[in-house]
Amino acid sequence: MEMGRTLPKVAQRAGAGLRRAFPLASLVFLFVTAPAFANAPEHKQDEGFDDPKLAREWGGVTWLAPSAHPQDLRAKGASDKPTSASTSAQRVVASADLESKGTDATLANRAKPIEGGPRGGTPLDSLADVASSKAWPYAPRLKLAYRKFSVASLPTATTTASGTALSPEAFESLSIDLYPMSWYLRVGTSTQFGWHKGQFDRSGDYFFAQSFSSGFQIPGRITPFVDALAGAGYMRRLQADGSLPTLYYQAGIEAGVEIYLASRAYTSIALGYLHTGNFFVQNSALSSVKQDSLALKFGFGI
Repeated sequence: MEMGRTLPKVAQRAGAGLRRAFPLASLVFLFVTAPAFANAPEHKQDEGFDDPKLAREWGGVTWLAPSAHPQDLRAKGASDKPTSASTSAQRVVASADLESKGTDATLANRAKPIEGGPRGGTPLDSLADVASSKAWPYAPRLKLAYRKFSVASLPTATTTASGTALSPEAFESLSIDLYPMSWYLRVGTSTQFGWHKGQFDRSGDYFFAQSFSSGFQIPGRITPFVDALAGAGYMRRLQADGSLPTLYYQAGIEAGVEIYLASRAYTSIALGYLHTGNFFVQNSALSSVKQDSLALKFGFGI
């Protein structure tokens, strides 16, 4: 009986004690957990609601970002760890980078100035400059030329009977020279019109001829050359009793130099030996005359 009366009293006292301790425990809990709540990142969901009603009801609520799960952390660590394939790729890229740096260094060393030029004076800039200085980019292709030379005079009845030596006649010519092959070896063709000196209007002797040439040259700003030439054409010769058609031929050799003035434009001068002759019919017989002379030639071309 006494025990039955004591238990309710004990329960009442325990309940009263709990009611007194609960506010104190609540304060302690808030004091301990307040720093964690203060440092937690805020994640507002104001913009995440499609429904306007939910946005009005939950718009002011501040949500705490969930902490990362241990499994997520393990997965993240595994993804950050480099694989064997990526390591191999990095090694390949690193080796390629080293090779490129080595190549750049080699090229830089090759591009260094070469001390001591061909005469031991000024240094050369680089190997590329040496190569470019030896290779002249232009060669003769087309030329307008003027030539002076001599041609034998035709015999007359008076000179034949007396045995008088024939004096040569001075001739001039203009030609257009074309060089389809022109480097160290040059091959050319020349179309010529020539006339007796002082008679460009064809009032005296004149000729049309085509000749071909072949020779050698050393390309450069100053281009020396030597050519051998041969050609033939038609020449009209005047005599006391009228004009006489003849076959004209020429052969010779000439040497000269071509000097470049600007870009492809050049001027030319040459001195040579020229053997000229005529075949013709006189007194019902085939006759010929020939002449050896020096030839001086000037020209301008590209």
